[in-house]
Amino acid sequence: MPVLKVIVSNGSALEALYSRQGFASVQQALDTLIQADDKRGITTKVIYLDDQKIMQGLNAPPVSNPGDDRQNKTAIDAVCTALRPDYLVILGAPDIVPMQRLDNPLAGDGDADVPSDLPYACSGAYSRNILNFLNPTRVVSRLPGINGNKNPDALNKAIGAAAIIEPQLHRIYEKYLAISAKVWRNSSTASTRNIFGNADALQLSPPDGPDWSNAQLDSLSHFINCHGANNDPKWYGQDGNQYPDAMKAAQINNKLKIGTIAAAECCYGAQLYPAPEGTQSGICNTYLSNGAAAFCGSSTIAYGPADGQGQADLITQYFLVNLLGGASAGRAMLEARQKFIQTAAPLGPTDLKTVAQFNVMGDAASHPVAAALSVLAAASPDVSHVEVIAMEIAARRRQLQLAGDALGRNARWLERLPQLPMVKAVEEGLGELARRAGIAEWTHEAFRETGGEEIMADWEQGASRAIVHVLFGKRADKAPGPNLAVVKATEVSGRLIASEIQYSKS
Repeated sequence: MPVLKVIVSNGSALEALYSRQGFASVQQALDTLIQADDKRGITTKVIYLDDQKIMQGLNAPPVSNPGDDRQNKTAIDAVCTALRPDYLVILGAPDIVPMQRLDNPLAGDGDADVPSDLPYACSGAYSRNILNFLNPTRVVSRLPGINGNKNPDALNKAIGAAAIIEPQLHRIYEKYLAISAKVWRNSSTASTRNIFGNADALQLSPPDGPDWSNAQLDSLSHFINCHGANNDPKWYGQDGNQYPDAMKAAQINNKLKIGTIAAAECCYGAQLYPAPEGTQSGICNTYLSNGAAAFCGSSTIAYGPADGQGQADLITQYFLVNLLGGASAGRAMLEARQKFIQTAAPLGPTDLKTVAQFNVMGDAASHPVAAALSVLAAASPDVSHVEVIAMEIAARRRQLQLAGDALGRNARWLERLPQLPMVKAVEEGLGELARRAGIAEWTHEAFRETGGEEIMADWEQGASRAIVHVLFGKRADKAPGPNLAVVKATEVSGRLIASEIQYSKS
């Protein structure tokens, strides 16, 4: 069975944005990608979700309103059911095919909702609840243009890069650029070591940046743990109450190598905000316009501890480790999501937001780093390379399907409890943690662990469930973004037995 990649988009939305001539240039770029994929042993089909004839042939409902989340989710699910693609690529920014707007589990932190491609990676029906998408099984990515920009050049450049990027030896990607806000030095050091095996090239802002040298930007692997802000083409460092520029989209343009891979923990790090002609697009779009193979980042306010590892730290490093290990961009994201859902359990509000808000931009089938020679290839000298790859992909997809199905049965998360009187020692302990986090006024919510059918069966047999308290509020010092702190503390028998403080990456 051939390897199948399906690219889904909306033809009428593309033509309305780019004009008939611009849409034709996008189709021409896609033809080039299709031809390149064919040489790689990948059959690529382009499906326009608004094309009634094509969609009816797939027994899929066509999209009549490009901005309707439910219509797009239902249509893409039907396409996946009919074709069962190995790779699914969403073509266009959210003005062409919307990200699914999910309810924010940390209500009140400033994000009205969480734009996400996670639901497209799951077979479950349309919903706004992240809890319904904790069983991802599809290898999905988004190849976007610039939201609201009528010039198709950025999209065409991203498609063109996907057509020419070929797997390189791992050593080519060993040179890296890692940038961290100074206050997150410890956390970033751990992440960088986990990803690259050392933290020798970690840069701290301040004093480093934003004028990165050509030699630094030439590195094919990029990891950034800085502050980001809404609709902002800059990322920021931090030292005390100072928030200097750490990276500017305008300063890295035309300085990145084709095939670069990047992951950013920053708030709004992969936000595809509207950037009409004459305005500066975001850093994520700048990476893609410069030929990046894959970019993982957040659509909204992201979280993580200052010194330890959690939330944004984990999902970004899982993604990069997978990519550097030879996974495709789409599989790297799927495996990162599955691992995060499993290891971060029980998933609290910031964890649930993390798994939804981090998305991968680029071609899902892109393999920037060559995988090691497989056992199957070594044992089957009479089988062609293309056939071996197809067999391996089919085996991996079965494994990923089983892993996702298991997550649906075994996932653990926190469900909100009604506000009840607290034991005095717990109340005082939470107050002390809030002061330590730098928040004078906070919102409090209490949770109890719950989960999928197999987890619930254990609790029905008498397993104990702890209460988890979550406080969040704005810190006093002035920052480019919301500058929030979240306190998570576990109570057992009227005592706080564990706690952690998470900070917004803004």
